[in-house]
Amino acid sequence: MNNKAVLSGKEVAKHIETPPKIDIEPNGVEIGINEIKKIDIDGVITVDEDERTIDPKKEDVTKDVKKEYKKGKFFNILGKGLYEVRLRNKVTIPENTVGMIFPRSTLNRYGICMHQTAIWDSGYSGYGTLTVDIKPKTLKIQEDEKWFQLMLIKADSAGKTYDGHWQHENID
Repeated sequence: MNNKAVLSGKEVAKHIETPPKIDIEPNGVEIGINEIKKIDIDGVITVDEDERTIDPKKEDVTKDVKKEYKKGKFFNILGKGLYEVRLRNKVTIPENTVGMIFPRSTLNRYGICMHQTAIWDSGYSGYGTLTVDIKPKTLKIQEDEKWFQLMLIKADSAGKTYDGHWQHENID
């Protein structure tokens, strides 16, 4: 067995809790978001082993995001700025696999999400978050649009799994 193979989208989908709907692609799955928090770029951020804070706090703007109804669809309207977005679906990274999540190429092409990726270790489970930097003055994006694509790659994790700060994030 090749321990460096990229898993097919169908295989990746087995590790994504649904509903909500995901889109299966040849080499991964596309996932939307369900929570949006505005990050104050003038805030003070502390990151160390025991403390991870931002002051002032991130502001949950999910319910306050302006909506537009056009051609039978709802659109979220976001202004220029830095946002933390939470995935709609629970992701579980299987043992001996590493997860990599990328903005969909459409978002990159339009200069919306310029961040490269996040790496999720074997054993991570949760509703992951990513940071997006919206460069245009206004982003109108369909409410059900998929923002990210998750890939899984076989890895030799030697039986070790993730047990860090973000394990089981946002799981009730």
